[in-house]
Amino acid sequence: SLLKSLTLCRAGGDSWYTALPLDDLGRHERRLGNYDAAKTYVEESLAIWREFDDRLHVARALRSLGDVCLAAGDRDAARRHYWDSLILSRDVGAEDGVTCARVYLALLAIEGADLEAARTHLVETRGYLRRAGPPRYLGLIAPWLTAAACLAAAEDHPAHAVRLSGAAAALRSGTSPFYM
Repeated sequence: SLLKSLTLCRAGGDSWYTALPLDDLGRHERRLGNYDAAKTYVEESLAIWREFDDRLHVARALRSLGDVCLAAGDRDAARRHYWDSLILSRDVGAEDGVTCARVYLALLAIEGADLEAARTHLVETRGYLRRAGPPRYLGLIAPWLTAAACLAAAEDHPAHAVRLSGAAAALRSGTSPFYM
């Protein structure tokens, strides 16, 4: 279990490895709707990555913290964490991190009726998704398709929104040819 992993890592005294189950526990608690616990785990993980000056993991933890804030309804904090993650991911050359942060920034922009910003985020990420190709991009393509569907719906293109949404659903359900 994750708690057992965390206990073993702490007992071993290696804080770098302790940060890994902390981040996993944060994601798990977020999925369960336990946002305070999720935030505590992710913030502890973030502090450890910062202590080691591990900028790639700091960027990932910032995205996780953005996810927790978004799920808890704190859009402003989520936006700040996604922007910080995007900047740091770009600085360390983590294109997948930039793409992930931009997808969630696009969704927040759509929610705030800033369709031009949403479009910019999605266009900026499309190039990476094409270059990365399957299977590397599969974890990012369903959220990207969802954001693109939301943008199409917001721009009053319902048929396009339905096609994009269906493609995202197919990827998530495993019925995509990429999963067969």
